[in-house]
Amino acid sequence: MASKKPLRPRTKTGSLVALTDLWKRYRDHHNAADAVHMTLREAILHGVLRAGQPLGEIQLAEIFGRSRTPVREAVLKLESEGLAARFPRRGLMVAEITREEILEVYAVREMLDGLSARLAAMGILPTELDRLVWLNDRIRVAAAAGERKAMIDLNIEFHEAICQAGRNTLLQEFMRRIHEWVRRFEDTTMSYPGRGLEACGEHDCLIEAIRARDPDKAERIAREHMSRARQIRINMIHAAAAGSADKLARAAPDDHHPTQPSS
Repeated sequence: MASKKPLRPRTKTGSLVALTDLWKRYRDHHNAADAVHMTLREAILHGVLRAGQPLGEIQLAEIFGRSRTPVREAVLKLESEGLAARFPRRGLMVAEITREEILEVYAVREMLDGLSARLAAMGILPTELDRLVWLNDRIRVAAAAGERKAMIDLNIEFHEAICQAGRNTLLQEFMRRIHEWVRRFEDTTMSYPGRGLEACGEHDCLIEAIRARDPDKAERIAREHMSRARQIRINMIHAAAAGSADKLARAAPDDHHPTQPSS
């Protein structure tokens, strides 16, 4: 597979450039339908294509320089994966994630992270433990600098490293799938005031429990860590809803003081 390159910013022009860069990674290594699917899938998971953006066959065929047939196959596969959704009169678009789905993701993450930590505490290697420390140090630096994208990527890498240390391939697959959902979130709890450094402190406690080979403690800390993240996510959802309601209130006409007709 071709080497990875950093994605460009998500401006309208930047999205097109980033999509083209992704296409170059896959076009010569897979058949047309698979290459288009892999390009669009990665673009959605990494925020190049945002929720609500159209996935028109004609436009995509022009971008990729392929016929509409492989593009149609690719977008239908995205639809079956829940990454695309069809809307009346608007066609196929990048699927949105509802608040309910976000909270469902956290419920599953709490279970998966707890099991991952338990298994890691039972058989982690010294080199894997060193990697956890190194990753958490990098998260701490990114949090202090307010680097949102780095915090997201490093945090996912940290939790996947714990999962890999447990050596359960089925659990690793579940973890990979749940993190695909996480990457699609519009924001991160790590950007909540003070949460980045707070999470690093929780990671420190988790690392020490794993280092001590204490499966019960490691599982408990991991679940509490994700439970805390879930609560912060709920706070963020409520704050966003309150902000939207406030904007609507300010934009609405004042029923108590109707505008006087002009003379």
